Amino acid sequence: LAEFGMLPDDPAVAGIDAAAMTAFLEGAYSDLFDAAGWQADWTGASTRDIRVKYSLSAVTELPGNANDSSMRRLAAGYAIMAELGGSAIGDETMNAVVRFAVERLSQGIAETTSVQSRLGVVENRVAAAGERLDYQEIILTNTVNALQGVDSYEVATRINELLASIEASYAVTAKIRGLSIMDYL
Repeated sequence: LAEFGMLPDDPAVAGIDAAAMTAFLEGAYSDLFDAAGWQADWTGASTRDIRVKYSLSAVTELPGNANDSSMRRLAAGYAIMAELGGSAIGDETMNAVVRFAVERLSQGIAETTSVQSRLGVVENRVAAAGERLDYQEIILTNTVNALQGVDSYEVATRINELLASIEASYAVTAKIRGLSIMDYL
């Protein structure tokens, strides 16, 4: 409406030529989907990627967020087709719209694939850290089970036996100290 002075369902849109539509799509329309326009008109999402701590010493950022250029390109392609897909614009103008939409969608898909591959790397790191934690859990569980499996009566009996041995050792040591060669001469 702001660019051409009519709504997409107005029959007069048939008079918009392909060059004017291309100029609009690559100019004012594309500006709606650049970083500033996107943030102002489309979303209130944070531009920061999410930071994840997946082990005691490892922190990473998850790639991509709602403000990523891949999301903006996909939205631009889908939005223009949704808005003008059923309008009465001419064939050449519709071809210009379709070319623009296909280009934006292709770029968005390619960038989304790139984000997915980077996310896969992070996912593998997290999975490896999870496996290490699983191994540590097994070791700690076995250690705790071994400590809990001790019979307290058996431990008390062994301690009493050790105390008796120590007392006997002290008694023998005291008798040895008390020995003197003078007593036997």
